[in-house]
Amino acid sequence: MTRVLNINLMKWMVEVDINKTKNFYSKDIEFCDCLYCENYMEASKHVDSSVLEIFVALGIAPSKPSHLSEFGEMEK
Repeated sequence: MTRVLNINLMKWMVEVDINKTKNFYSKDIEFCDCLYCENYMEASKHVDSSVLEIFVALGIAPSKPSHLSEFGEMEK
């Protein structure tokens, strides 16, 4: 059974397939040693439990970085 959730994030509507996301994170993900991944893995150790609950509800394994990159400045 596919579980799809539509989430409104600022100006974007994001469609999340929770089962596909969980399946992705259940696999072995190769971690690189770039600064983005290292910072993410360290920061994930200090995230508030309410944020962790959201990650888990969306099927995201909070301690596993995947394709992290800088997006630049936020639009105003």
